[in-house]
Amino acid sequence: MNFLTPKRKNIAFFLSILIIFSIFTGEAIFIMKNTSTKVDPHPNLSNIQSNVTSDMLGITSCFSKTDLDYQKCMDTFIEDYFVTTGKTTKQVLADLDKSRSDSLIESSCHPVSHTIGRITFKRTQNIGDAFEACDQTCSSGCYHGVMERMFFSDEELSSSFKHLSYSSFETKIPGICDKDKFSNPNPAIIFNCLHGVGHAVMYSLDYNLDESLRVCGIFNTEYARSSCYGGVIMENVTGFDKKKRDLKADDPLYPCDRLEEKFLRDCYTMQTSVMTEQGLSNEQIIQECRKAGDFAPNCFVSMGRDLSNHVREGYGEYTAKECEAAGEDWSSCMQGAIYALIDFSWDLGKSSILCNAFSLQSHVEECYRSQVAYFGSAYAKTNEEIDDNCRSFAERNQDYCLSIDREI
Repeated sequence: MNFLTPKRKNIAFFLSILIIFSIFTGEAIFIMKNTSTKVDPHPNLSNIQSNVTSDMLGITSCFSKTDLDYQKCMDTFIEDYFVTTGKTTKQVLADLDKSRSDSLIESSCHPVSHTIGRITFKRTQNIGDAFEACDQTCSSGCYHGVMERMFFSDEELSSSFKHLSYSSFETKIPGICDKDKFSNPNPAIIFNCLHGVGHAVMYSLDYNLDESLRVCGIFNTEYARSSCYGGVIMENVTGFDKKKRDLKADDPLYPCDRLEEKFLRDCYTMQTSVMTEQGLSNEQIIQECRKAGDFAPNCFVSMGRDLSNHVREGYGEYTAKECEAAGEDWSSCMQGAIYALIDFSWDLGKSSILCNAFSLQSHVEECYRSQVAYFGSAYAKTNEEIDDNCRSFAERNQDYCLSIDREI
């Protein structure tokens, strides 16, 4: 079953549910709203040690904390890190990237980059400047942190946590991710903005899934709405307050099996993360995905995204084998994995490792066609930039990678 073709129009159509899905892979939780402001609204923060060092490893002292203490500790550490080191956002993100040889940092890389984004928006007070300051480190978490922080003013935060209403979003959302807000409004940047809105909306509405999806409907295009839906649904899966999530421990397909059809594509494209949390094996996940009817391909994309973490850890053959175990749905699984890998690094390095690991040459070639099409469309890469990636990463399949037709 071919879930996607390498045609640019189809890649663009599915961009809203596929880009940056490595966000969740291998990272247990996401960070929500920033609680540090220029006027400290939390007098008890003095009890939380930020342990600032010249080394990003100091932030690991926050990882054993729970819920709001975890968030406050992370925000305090990163804000102090900016002040103590005098570094720019990109330099702080580079320090985070260099620290990923530590297993604790690697497993929390995306949440930490969210925190860097929140503090960056606080420092710039402008979405365009904040996005310009961020980069793709750790699955673009900095961009998402910017969106989390921008919904609340210092005054709102200073009176402790606030939760917005639907009517509040009717004034805040229109135009929030328009291209004129950004100096480099490529598809990935715009998606990160829209997807980040979904995360922030879900938090702001106290994890009310249905109301959050309704807020996403304020956007005036299908693409924007779907991108926002994906952020909401991901937040429902990854929210740090597990008790508030709208999930059922005994139903692997919930909440997808109760939502309106217009939400199902985005819902099933996250659902295998729920199944994995429930303890299902890959074989059981395959069987559950086949119950999703017309949205089974999206479920297998989700499976591939979850499996992509094994490629990052050096086990490309395992991910290839498990995707091929899905039979006719192997291609959807493959695509979910390669899109997650590209979204993680913004190059073809890790995704080429997976493509090279498939057992059949026909699968290898389909994988290369899919990754080249996605990389060119989602990241607005030129033919020359794609060729450079083929030469750098394709190894024995370099000639085939270079020969693929492009619609860019």
